[in-house]
Amino acid sequence: MKEIHTTLKNFSFISELNQIFPQTEEFEYSKKGVIRAVSKPYCEHCGKQCIRNGWDKITREGLFTLKIGKFECTYCKKTIRSDLSFWERFVNKWEETLSAFFLHLSDRDIALRVISEVMFFLNPMSKDSVMRRIFGAIQKIVIPKVKTKYQIVHYDEQHPKKGRRQQYRLTLIDAITRDVIADELFDDKDAETVRNFLITHLDTKKETIVITDDCPWYPHLFKEIWGNKVKHQLCILHLNKLIIGDLPKVKSIQDMYDTYIELNIFFDRSNELMFIDMLHNEQEKIEDKEKNDWLKKARKRFNNFVRSLEKSRRREKQNLTLRTLEDAKKKFGNLKQEISLLPKPLQKRLKYIEDRWEQFTLFHNIKDCPHTNNVIENYFSTSLKTHRKKQFRTDDGLKNKMKLSRFKRNVGFGKPTRSFLEWGHIFWILCG
Repeated sequence: MKEIHTTLKNFSFISELNQIFPQTEEFEYSKKGVIRAVSKPYCEHCGKQCIRNGWDKITREGLFTLKIGKFECTYCKKTIRSDLSFWERFVNKWEETLSAFFLHLSDRDIALRVISEVMFFLNPMSKDSVMRRIFGAIQKIVIPKVKTKYQIVHYDEQHPKKGRRQQYRLTLIDAITRDVIADELFDDKDAETVRNFLITHLDTKKETIVITDDCPWYPHLFKEIWGNKVKHQLCILHLNKLIIGDLPKVKSIQDMYDTYIELNIFFDRSNELMFIDMLHNEQEKIEDKEKNDWLKKARKRFNNFVRSLEKSRRREKQNLTLRTLEDAKKKFGNLKQEISLLPKPLQKRLKYIEDRWEQFTLFHNIKDCPHTNNVIENYFSTSLKTHRKKQFRTDDGLKNKMKLSRFKRNVGFGKPTRSFLEWGHIFWILCG
């Protein structure tokens, strides 16, 4: 602001007014609170210099009303209004602050109704207005393209609901930077859809390592896209889930032992196996009529023991101990010699591991190659929570939520230039 006409009311705010309008050297702030051009303009029609002729009011409902000076040509009576581009930039900054506030709340899955109720404390706004602002803000988001030096990627699919029609979310995440390379919604997830998705977002000429679950047609598809330039790491965590599901959910002590002896191939499960051995010894001393009741309590004791190990690792910020390649080969070899003692489902699972041994152990031979697909599973669980899938019934709702999650992970939310209290103070000064 080039000039501020001081009054008793605004004298103490001169420095703040200068900060509000740092790039408006051609304007002044009058004693009557009018923002106007210092130099009187010349009429475009007759070339005569104009005179000041009152002001126009600019109103933003519920926030402020400003007086913007205007001019009139005394010769041809034409009205000339001030250039308001500086003010538009100022208002846009307020809109950016409000939009960022909405995006933060939307990212935390706050309901539109709740956001609308909160806005009654700031600037009353309906639920539909909030939704339009959120959608508009998400559409303006620009996410930089992820550039990878080494093409090691996680790939997986999620199945969000849209009304009664199934939707499929295909996602790629860089294994090194953990940035989201692509996150899109499709009506189908057949091989052709996945193929086009991968070709669009990955370099087919670059050597590639893909970490996935055990979908049976992935290897053939990857071979078709990259030829001999692709390597495939299967998620060991997904394998563990399959092993646990091979035997009945309500397991006997022997079932528990058989399950954990297969889980012991890639991860150190010796503590759990020792606990099961202890339960097995106890069971031999229990009378037949008491075995059912004892077995229920034994399962509960074992589950509590497993949870205690998990909590202990969490407190110490440690992961489950991963076996070396030599140890894994040894455990697998020993188990293979005793394969006839295992239940048939676990025998089939052991042969399944043998057939895909290279895919399960690829991470031992390649630096920076993860052994699980946990990164993408965690992204799914935080970006589109399972219990909220049915809330996103439209394509736009799903896509906007996915884009916002991708932006948060790759770019992150910045701090606002001004808080709401600072904005309120500014509006109070201007509307004085």
